Amino acid sequence: MTEKIPVVILNGFLGSGKTTLFRNLLSQAKRKNISICAIVNDMSELDIDGELIATTRAVEDNNRILKSISSYILSSNVGIQKLDQAIKELLNNKPEILIIETSGSCHPMPLIQYFKEHKKVSLTGVFILIDSQMIAQDYDFGGSLIPKMQQNIIEGKRDTINLLVEQILFGSHIFLTKTDKINDLIEEKISAHINQINPYASTHSIVYGKLSIDSLFEIKGYNFFSVGRLFAELQPI
Repeated sequence: MTEKIPVVILNGFLGSGKTTLFRNLLSQAKRKNISICAIVNDMSELDIDGELIATTRAVEDNNRILKSISSYILSSNVGIQKLDQAIKELLNNKPEILIIETSGSCHPMPLIQYFKEHKKVSLTGVFILIDSQMIAQDYDFGGSLIPKMQQNIIEGKRDTINLLVEQILFGSHIFLTKTDKINDLIEEKISAHINQINPYASTHSIVYGKLSIDSLFEIKGYNFFSVGRLFAELQPI
């Protein structure tokens, strides 16, 4: 039986540092001669993220390793269809790993449901990137997220608060970005609140997208069991 290709998803709000991390990983793959394929989802008509990724050396040398999906959010029905087609085409390159950067408004749940049944690739990581300054200033270090989401539920309202909480709930790894601009105490407070929302996820700090690509191959697999109940309770925004 052919071993499944590992897949890592980069998810998080606009400005959280997804593209910086994505380009860093692609550059490392080039230097270390790792066969990698990538999918980027940009909701802007100009496909800005796709253009940025395309100028990374690894992609410039082999543009067949990148698929850009624009104008459709990846977690929509059409987005899932385009994702499926992109993966089929990229697998012809026989990659060692597939990395997907979602748009800032992408809900992780439909993607996780899609990969749960996939026959040729295996979801190993759902990396949620969170701007540490943003969550500290706008959401009381993360402490106000659940109360605000509960109020939204009472009012029958869904907004970016719901999306942020749900991204955290489905994350396997939470990466706090821009932690060089906050002190250790603030980082600890943010991590504690995130752990209360999702005790199954590991929390890390990351600056300038500096994450070893080798660490992606050490991830054992996404814990579908831990999010099973969420499939019935939550619907995408």
